Amino acid sequence: MRNRTITLSKKLATIILCASMAVTTFTGCSMGNDDAKENDKTTETVTESTTNADEDTEETTAKVPAEGTGTATKAETVYVTADATGTVKEITVSDWLKNKDNYQTLTDATNLENLEAIKGTEDLGQSGQDLSIDANGNDVYYRGTLPTNTTLPVSVNIKYTLDGKEITSDKLEGATGHLGIHIKYTNNSKSDAKIDGKKKEINVPFLAATMLMVPSKKINHAEVEHGKIIEQGNSNVFLGYGFPGINESFGLEDGGVFTDTVDFEADVENYSSDMMMTFVTCEPFASEDLKEAVDFETVSDSIKEAADLKIDNLNDIHSLDDVEKLVDKLNKDLSKLKKGTKKLNDGSKELSDGAKKLQAGSKDLNTNYATFNSKMAVLSDGMNTAYTGAKTLNTNMKTAYTSSKTLATGAKQVSDGVNQLSTAMTGMYATITKSISDNDTKMAQLKQALAQAKPGSETYTKYFAQLNQLGGANEALKTIKTQMDRAKLADNLKALSAGAKQVSDGNTKLSAGLSKLYGGTKQISTGLATLNDGTTRLTAASKKINKGTGTLYKGTKALYKGSKELYTGTNTLYKASNKLGGKFGGNLSPLVDTTKAMRNAAKDYTTFTALPDGGKGTVTFVIKTE
Repeated sequence: MRNRTITLSKKLATIILCASMAVTTFTGCSMGNDDAKENDKTTETVTESTTNADEDTEETTAKVPAEGTGTATKAETVYVTADATGTVKEITVSDWLKNKDNYQTLTDATNLENLEAIKGTEDLGQSGQDLSIDANGNDVYYRGTLPTNTTLPVSVNIKYTLDGKEITSDKLEGATGHLGIHIKYTNNSKSDAKIDGKKKEINVPFLAATMLMVPSKKINHAEVEHGKIIEQGNSNVFLGYGFPGINESFGLEDGGVFTDTVDFEADVENYSSDMMMTFVTCEPFASEDLKEAVDFETVSDSIKEAADLKIDNLNDIHSLDDVEKLVDKLNKDLSKLKKGTKKLNDGSKELSDGAKKLQAGSKDLNTNYATFNSKMAVLSDGMNTAYTGAKTLNTNMKTAYTSSKTLATGAKQVSDGVNQLSTAMTGMYATITKSISDNDTKMAQLKQALAQAKPGSETYTKYFAQLNQLGGANEALKTIKTQMDRAKLADNLKALSAGAKQVSDGNTKLSAGLSKLYGGTKQISTGLATLNDGTTRLTAASKKINKGTGTLYKGTKALYKGSKELYTGTNTLYKASNKLGGKFGGNLSPLVDTTKAMRNAAKDYTTFTALPDGGKGTVTFVIKTE
């Protein structure tokens, strides 16, 4: 009976701990202070129960002895409470030291105030900013606070308008009219880098994502810029995102490729919101996938080779609509290219007819023709270069198309992962419900046994202790089940799953758009091949003029007309492709260096507090707006 009770206690503690972590992930920031304190008590109860169960199990299960001193990977979560405008009111940091190497003693560093050990140890062994923790092979959890004037890496500023007029946040509750919410993300974290051989300061790249939940009955005609709206149950979920500071790092003007604002608009009646939270992380930019997605060095070399074949406004592609517009533009330029080739052929014919009229050579003829012949050689060389550049551009567009398919695959994997999480959470909810029912049955049995036992006897004491243990664990499970019900966890997971699917579908469309663009560049390459062949024939025809005699007045006039038309056609192509290098003028070194520098800055941003020498970590920010 003793061993069975121990096993049941550990199982209950594990379920409680996993469920607590899941609820905290989705709803922890929406708790008031009183709820948070009550949740802390529950966590302490679960921790104590788990610890006691572990100690009992040691009697029958041998544990690998912990030994040595070392550092653990620190998983850090920074919880920020802000008022409705984004002003910080409280900063709490939770640190989890993952002791995967089974160290007896863990060393760590922190600048947190009001330190408190949560699990894994009772004493953090603090000496200044250094921690020497007797972990005994366990993971260690602790938390602390930071002053509210601590500068966050990304600050969030929120402004509100009602019927076009700015209002203060205290007038939001119960408002009726056309509501606008403008969110501005500001990057406050800098990093030194070397860009194109020069020292430069860049911003550490962050992704900021804000979620706002509003009851459906209070809102109509909702719109969001830089985000999505998901109607889920009785709520509308607004999802907005931004990449603060990246435009500045690339030296792009305001309104560049990467947004740092989100705008929500809707007609509201007696307005109220269930929750607004913002998540900030640099993890996506530290991924190895970013390094392998595009081979920037190859693209840079190719653009240098194709300096005379530049596609206008290539750097202004912001969406699938822009891709389609560019494809249409390429098709129009191809039509002009074909017309120019026809005019080139006609000009060649006129040149041939003029050569037949030659009767005698002259000094002026020889002089003028020598100049013309040299220009034709330059034209031929230029067309060869343009043709080579077109083939290079075609190859690079094929590479971009392949990379877009890789991104689409990654987006689908994210969507599948979210669906798996939703299934797991549904299973956990069912397990908790069954555990509560089983415990109620066992408690009823223990109460009957206790009534028959003699008070003060060993049997009575044993039943009484088991009844208290089951009662405490059951209350903790019921608390977590209530929190999961209150948080509408299933609805939120469905909304997240739908959003992930939309991202996956969007990447698929992007891949299709790039496929169209790739087809357009192939047409350009084919057109240039035809034009190049025409100039070769023109050059060959012009060499026959050396054998002619007599006057070339009419023939050279026709030649001039044909060459002028040739110039007009080729000049149209030149103007249409004059900005391939865009801002970088064909030199992608600044782009390559900036991308690498931002990725390195993201990889180096591993804590908001402190790490010991050689320590590793990750950090995520969760900002709850009241």
